[in-house]
Amino acid sequence: MSVGSKSYVKNSGVSLIEILVAVVVISVGLLGIAALQVSTLQNNHNALLRTQVTALADDILDRMRANRTNAASYARTFGDPAPTAPGGGATQAQIDLYEWYTAVKTLLPPGKDGTQVDGQIDVVGSPNPTVTVRIKWGEQTTSSLADMSLTFATSTGI
Repeated sequence: MSVGSKSYVKNSGVSLIEILVAVVVISVGLLGIAALQVSTLQNNHNALLRTQVTALADDILDRMRANRTNAASYARTFGDPAPTAPGGGATQAQIDLYEWYTAVKTLLPPGKDGTQVDGQIDVVGSPNPTVTVRIKWGEQTTSSLADMSLTFATSTGI
């Protein structure tokens, strides 16, 4: 090295600040993936509930079609007392309503806002009635402020 010349030392490697920035970026990305996973699981659960509601509505409609002559016996409104377990001599409609209502209460969650799971069956007309089935339940979202109660309704002739 000559006198008066400058010498530079070549730095190699990574600084601590660069490592910390990389860790922060990766952490934010992993938190985003975790939040997406939670949201996906909640949406899948809500889709399952909606599928069960549709199947429950189809179930009672099929039971009513099998017992068409007594279709009016299936009528109930929201807030009616739960059907009691049928004993000896119970009609088919009483048995069907008990089994259906028990399934509705078992498979569907209430809302966090106090909404109770319930079912309503409207039977209009005769001899070929139009039946409307309504089922109420609570659906949860990832935000506790957005929890809501839903009502599914379907109408058909039986």
